[in-house]
Amino acid sequence: MNTRIAYTANGEIQQFHFAFNVWRAGDVRVHKNGLSVPASEYEIMLPELPENPTFGHSGGSVTFIEAPAKGDTITIFRELSASRIVSYQPAAAIDPSVLNMDLNYMMEALRDIADKIS
Repeated sequence: MNTRIAYTANGEIQQFHFAFNVWRAGDVRVHKNGLSVPASEYEIMLPELPENPTFGHSGGSVTFIEAPAKGDTITIFRELSASRIVSYQPAAAIDPSVLNMDLNYMMEALRDIADKIS
């Protein structure tokens, strides 16, 4: 699955959707005409997580406070940090769904790094 999508703004639409998986809103980056957009200029909406999430949130949307100008290129992409999202405790039981989610996150983070350098 592609972890990047680009739109050409029409000057009216404020909301832009993405279909790739993210674990938290901070995983989403937004650029306008190739430059990073400050987070104060938009809001990220994510769907509710399923009961046993293994791939985080499935898509979401970016809503700008003011519609981007006609012809602006809006690029939404994922940038996962190469860090753990779960803290395992010594001698504690490991929930298989939590382990699976953690491993999926790490694999997707590696994929993001590979995409960035290719």
